[in-house]
Amino acid sequence: MLRDGIAVLFSILPQIWPNVLSHFFYRFEVAIRTSLILGFIGAGGIGQLLFNHFQTFQYKSVAMDIFVIIVLVVLVDFVGGKIRERTI
Repeated sequence: MLRDGIAVLFSILPQIWPNVLSHFFYRFEVAIRTSLILGFIGAGGIGQLLFNHFQTFQYKSVAMDIFVIIVLVVLVDFVGGKIRERTI
């Protein structure tokens, strides 16, 4: 039984690890974008602050919110790409 676990750890896991990481970062990026959209329509999340600033005509805050969201999405995409690059 222990030998089977070691075989899985050292033979199967390294083969599937790049695909697992790639899928994880893809889903994480999708979750960030989804929370933005859902928040903007009123369900909470990242877009809630953007929606509130937009409704109260605080356009400087809206611009800053959009800038932060863009930086966040680009940063997550960049880090995910670098980790995928190192594991593949």
